[in-house]
Amino acid sequence: KINISAWIIGAIGIITCSFELAVSFKPPAQLQVKNTFWYEAILIGSNIIYLSVPLFIYVVAKRRKTYAI
Repeated sequence: KINISAWIIGAIGIITCSFELAVSFKPPAQLQVKNTFWYEAILIGSNIIYLSVPLFIYVVAKRRKTYAI
C-alpha cells in the first residue's frame, strides 16, 4: 500500500531543501563580499564536506554489513 502522506511530506522536504540551496548562493546584503567566486567556492566546499561524512559512514557500514538503523 502506498502511503501518500509520506510521499507528500518527502516531496515538500526535497523542494524546500532545493530552494534553500539555490537561494544560498546569493550572498546576503549584510555580508560584504568582495569576490563572489570565493563565497561560492567556500559554500560548495563546505557542502561537499558536509555530505561526504554520512556517505563515508554508509560505505564503511556497508563493507562490514552492519547498519546502525
